[in-house]
Amino acid sequence: MKFISDAEKQMLERNLKDVYVTDHTPKVTKFSTLNEDEDIEYYNYVQSVKQYKEKATKGFERRVSQFNSGRYEIGSMQQ
Repeated sequence: MKFISDAEKQMLERNLKDVYVTDHTPKVTKFSTLNEDEDIEYYNYVQSVKQYKEKATKGFERRVSQFNSGRYEIGSMQQ
């Protein structure tokens, strides 16, 4: 039991070695346009591209290969 608990502890430490604590405040998106009309036009363009991508991927499911079933995380000990 001690071996298993030590192995789980080592796995957690290895998985969290690249985790850093931040303040989690989102950065404000800045536009480099010349005036307010261009700001609105660019914003509308970005929104239309976003809607197009959502519509294009709707109903499309990524096919999973026989080697990557998604059951276990790649590189984990369970795999």
